[in-house]
Amino acid sequence: VEGSTPGSGTIAQQLRATSTPSTAAKPTPAPSTPAFSSPSKNLDPTIATSAPTFSEPRLSKSMGPNATPLTRYDGQLVGPPDSKVKVLDISFQFPFDWLQLDRVLGGIQFVDQRNGDKLYMLRAQLPEDSTLATVSKQWFGTSIFDPKGSISSGINIDEYKVITSSVGNQIVSCPTGACSTDRRRLKINYATVTGNGLRVERRALVDAFEVDNWCYMLVTGSNAVNFEKKGRERDTVEAIVDSFRFER
Repeated sequence: VEGSTPGSGTIAQQLRATSTPSTAAKPTPAPSTPAFSSPSKNLDPTIATSAPTFSEPRLSKSMGPNATPLTRYDGQLVGPPDSKVKVLDISFQFPFDWLQLDRVLGGIQFVDQRNGDKLYMLRAQLPEDSTLATVSKQWFGTSIFDPKGSISSGINIDEYKVITSSVGNQIVSCPTGACSTDRRRLKINYATVTGNGLRVERRALVDAFEVDNWCYMLVTGSNAVNFEKKGRERDTVEAIVDSFRFER
């Protein structure tokens, strides 16, 4: 235990088919002030909390190759504190019937009401003298599942362990033109305990990028049994993180 706390035509294929390698589409112009109320300044910034949104997103419908509707999220996140980067443009796609949960607070969280699969958009400050590529994979588990973090809010996390980690890169639009930035992909095994004491094994996928020593993460959570069967539910969450794009 690393940490603990008190078939064809699938939706996934359609997500991949309609996701392009280009960077995020520009949403509508942002207001002059963020729509999100930032976490308390007393909270350790290395704890992963909901990434603050800068403006209302644009949610557009698209159709997969087999005429299954999808939702594309085009939005803006607040840049890191004390950074020259004030706004980050992001996009990702997910099944059209997932329900948004965190809109009132200005965060990004969606759930599949049929099986409890979720997606979250989080951010946390990386440890001093580290980068997205060099920070230990264990840091992600500690940050994401900290009891004071957004994922643990209202959920009893029993234990977690980061299983795999890999580093890649993406060409994105930067103030000086096109540039390459590191991306990190992780798989995490974790378990929750329900109100009646039932222990539920789950799996998380994390796709992360770095801006000025801050880590922005799209995280999915799904039932372990369905994930390990390597069927439609696993394909769907993998396609969601594959569709994640951003620009600074």
